[in-house]
Amino acid sequence: MSDGVEVPVTGMDRRDFIRSSVVAGGLVWAAPAMSSLGSHAFATGTPLNICPTEDMPSGLRWEYTGRGCGGNGAPPALDFCEDRAGYPEAASNGTLKVTITGGPDRGTYTIGVDGPLLPGAKFSSPPNGGKAGAQTLFEVYHDGNLVHRVRVHTSCSRDLSIGEQFGSFKLIAGIPGG
Repeated sequence: MSDGVEVPVTGMDRRDFIRSSVVAGGLVWAAPAMSSLGSHAFATGTPLNICPTEDMPSGLRWEYTGRGCGGNGAPPALDFCEDRAGYPEAASNGTLKVTITGGPDRGTYTIGVDGPLLPGAKFSSPPNGGKAGAQTLFEVYHDGNLVHRVRVHTSCSRDLSIGEQFGSFKLIAGIPGG
């Protein structure tokens, strides 16, 4: 699908899913039999809590926006957000890479190594799409120097919503735990 709407689907191809779904107000609602999520929806702009219980979500998808910490407010799941060395302005020149630490194994992986990381890049955390960990830590490096750190509480002991901005990272999809 396009426009940032991502919904894991089982049992049908994307064209059949789109024909059987209703799109309204930036949301895609899937009939329970047509999605592995039941009647859960994903939002492109309006926050939608994916923590209806305290079970950890899975398949978290993020978009790198490059916005930094300013003007993001404080979503309930934000542990901290730090900008250093003039980020995000300094990051407009040079090479960016992001290390992400999270998932149930607290593993670390890196994106943006083979080229610059640009706003709009999308990725999963953990990379295999499994369960989130208790926290997910994002560290942005500009030409090898740490310039931005964000930690998101992803255990669902606090609300976590699709569409919320956490520093330079926007949560764009996920599957509620349960």
